[in-house]
Amino acid sequence: ENNTAMGIGMNYVEPECPLTFGHENQGGAGGLSGAVYFDGMDTASEPFTICGSVFRNNRCNELGGALFRTPNVETRTMVIDRSVFEANTAKAGSVSFIKQNNLTVRESLFVGNRDLRNVAGQPVSGWAGGLWINEGTLSLVNSTFYDNSPGGVTLEGSGSVRNATFVDSPLDSDLSAYNSIFRNVSCGSTTGADNVQFPTSGTCPADTLHSDPKLGSLAANGGPTSTMMPASDSPALGQGNGCPATDQRGVARSATGCDAGAVER
Repeated sequence: ENNTAMGIGMNYVEPECPLTFGHENQGGAGGLSGAVYFDGMDTASEPFTICGSVFRNNRCNELGGALFRTPNVETRTMVIDRSVFEANTAKAGSVSFIKQNNLTVRESLFVGNRDLRNVAGQPVSGWAGGLWINEGTLSLVNSTFYDNSPGGVTLEGSGSVRNATFVDSPLDSDLSAYNSIFRNVSCGSTTGADNVQFPTSGTCPADTLHSDPKLGSLAANGGPTSTMMPASDSPALGQGNGCPATDQRGVARSATGCDAGAVER
C-alpha cells in the first residue's frame, strides 16, 4: 500500500550513454511500477504466482501502477489468484504492465484503478488501461472489475473471460466472453455465449441477454474479496452454462443453469 515510483522516462536505448547497471546505452530514469517490479527472475518450469495479495493506492509516473512483470526471455506463465488491486494509478496500465506472459486471473477484484495520471494525481497523456497484458494471453475466471477508468482490461494478444463481472470498466481487448455480466460497458467481442449486458452498446456475442442484471453494491459477501451480488430476480440467474465449480467467493455453483457473472446467488 501507498508505494510510489517517482522516476520518469522508463528505460530505453540511448547511444553513447555510459555503462549503467550492467547495460550499455541505457537512458531514462525509471518510473515503472509503483509497488512490485519483476524484471527477469523466473523459471520455465513453474508459473509465476501471486496469491492472496492486496495492492492498494500504489502510484507511478510511467507503466504498471501496482505490478510490472517482464521475463526478458521467451513467453512464460503467470497466475493472479484471490487478490485485490484497488486505487492504483499510472500513466498507462494502472493495475499492471505484464509482458510476454500467458496470464490466468481467478477469484480476484479490480476496483477504482485510474490511468492517465502521474504520481501527484495530475492528468497526463498515455495509453492502455487497467490490467494490461502486452504480448501474451489471458484466461480470466470468477473475477470482478468495478469502476476502473479509462479501462479495465487491455490485452495485446488473445484471451477468454468466463463468469466475470464488468461494471464501468471498459475492455480494450478482443476477448471471448462466456457467462459474464457487462454493465455500462461493451462485451468487447462477438465470440462467446450466455452473457448479460446492460444497456446495449458495442459488440457482444449474438445470444447476449440485454437486460439489467440488478447487481448489488460492492460488498463483503463472503470469500477473500468483495463482490457484487445479483438480486433474487436478476436475469443473470441461471443464464450461464459450463460454469466453474465454484464462484469468486469459493461457493459452489449450480451444476445446471449456473448464474452469469462472478458470483452465484
